[in-house]
Order: sequence, then C-alpha cells, then structure tokens
Amino acid sequence: MAWKDTETIPADGEQPRGGAWIEPSAEQAEQVHARVGDLAAALAAQLAQAPPAGTAQDADGWHLARLRALREVRTAAEALADEAAAEAGLRGASYPQLGNAWAITRQGARKKWPQASGSGNRITPDGEGA
Repeated sequence: MAWKDTETIPADGEQPRGGAWIEPSAEQAEQVHARVGDLAAALAAQLAQAPPAGTAQDADGWHLARLRALREVRTAAEALADEAAAEAGLRGASYPQLGNAWAITRQGARKKWPQASGSGNRITPDGEGA
C-alpha cells in the first residue's frame, strides 16, 4: 500500500491544531495501521523460530514473534517521539503544544520530556540559537 498525503491542508472550517497540524483523517490512520502491521509482520517473520509446520507451537510462535516485533515498533516510535519533542522544544514549542500533539496534558508532556521546553536553548526561525 502506497502512502498517500491526502490532507496537507485543513478541510473547510477545520483549524490547524497547535497552530501547526490537523488530526489525521480516518483513511490516513488506517494507512498507518496497515503499514505498521506490515512492518511488524516482516520483522516477525525474521524473528520467529521455526517449529514443525502445522503444530500448535507453529501458530503460537508466529503470534509471539509478531507481538515481540510490535514491541520493537513501539520502542522505535517512542524514541522518534522523544527526538521530535526535543526538536520542537528547541524551536519554541511549549509543553501545552507538545501535550496536544501527543494527546496528553501539558503536565504529562512536562513529565515525559522534561528537557524539551523552557530550557532557554531555543532555535529562531533563521536557525540560529536564541
């Protein structure tokens, strides 16, 4: 399935969230779900040990390998989110904005990314430190 950038601008009457983004459409969310599922299945195929074909362990092994693959996807997504939050903080994002983007409270964002905002190490729009 090819990735489609179907909503780069807000729909009529929809305002960008946090001044910078809109919620993904249902179609975009489905595409992400499918792509992550495909990625996990590919990794699971590499991780699964090969018990005798057609046995109960064969099916169990696949599902457990898929679960472990999804854990790796989650770990990678969390690391990428940490990087994105740090970059957004450097560019002036506040904890309420970070929380809004991650669907948590500003307090949750402050706890999750304590160094992301308010450190004084801002990057101005010209790319220079503030």
